[in-house]
Amino acid sequence: YLQKNHPEIDSYYVINRDCLDLVDSKNVLVFNSLKHKLYFSAAKVYANSHYDAAYPRTCLTQKRYRMASKTQNVFLQHGITYSNVSQYYGKAASDINMFICAVPVEKIVAVRDFGYQDEEAPLTGFARFDGLNDMNAQPQILLMPTWRRSLQGCSEEDFLQTDYYKYLYQFLTSNWLHEFLLQQNIRLKFAPHYEMTPYLYLFEDFKDSRIDIVNTAQVSVQTMLKESALLITDVSSVQFDFAYMQKPIIYYQWDYDEITKTHLGKGYFNFENDGFGPICKTLEALKDTLKSMSDTNWQMSADYAQRVDAFFKYRDTKNCERIYNAI
Repeated sequence: YLQKNHPEIDSYYVINRDCLDLVDSKNVLVFNSLKHKLYFSAAKVYANSHYDAAYPRTCLTQKRYRMASKTQNVFLQHGITYSNVSQYYGKAASDINMFICAVPVEKIVAVRDFGYQDEEAPLTGFARFDGLNDMNAQPQILLMPTWRRSLQGCSEEDFLQTDYYKYLYQFLTSNWLHEFLLQQNIRLKFAPHYEMTPYLYLFEDFKDSRIDIVNTAQVSVQTMLKESALLITDVSSVQFDFAYMQKPIIYYQWDYDEITKTHLGKGYFNFENDGFGPICKTLEALKDTLKSMSDTNWQMSADYAQRVDAFFKYRDTKNCERIYNAI
């Protein structure tokens, strides 16, 4: 957006060297290169979706560089914040100067619970939402559960014994699912959170003519969202991107109580009262809900569409413009 609409501004994108083929090389800084380190130190504004992920590191100890006091640190976010993560992104716990908010209730939380002043938490919508309006839905189901902090560093043997693996295994290998996909002439893409990539090979045997196993580090997640007719997730914030497009969602929450304790924490968003689709706790419930969704030709029901309208203030293509003006 900046390079197209504000060429008078020297704007640069930081990217890993092995991902250079994904972008136009103009105005790109290779992560942790000398040029990256120099520009990081000189920047007036640092805007990032993962707060400090693109801070350059020292060569020997991999310690993050300190941001210059003159630099404005703008947290674009990588998903709508709906639980209390002030210990990571609160003003007292970080050097974030501006916390970009996508929805009104998020702004309330940023000011009330995260310690930001009103002007430090502008309600603009997310930059990436500008790309969610040119949808091209295909006969495709996207299964996209989030990660689990409790599984980080888990051995293969232990991972195979987790509920995470067992519940997904039962679903992906069920005869019912394969018959359903064939009957509906629809595909399913299983694309777990990128933090689960080390275990992706354990699911490779599940792919067939109707099921794809997707490494999200190698594809455009937004493209998958736009081309899918239905999203199945658990508590992932990707739900908000899908809801933004008013497309149907199923929440498959086999371990909701556990993930709330060990991963999410409590927040303002209640899936029962605020969610954008039905909640399934068991495989049988998921099967029944999938069948009923197919009977409606994969359309979001009116009551959930009303929740979407109430949740989002902006559903246009001016989020980038509002962020630029706020900065």
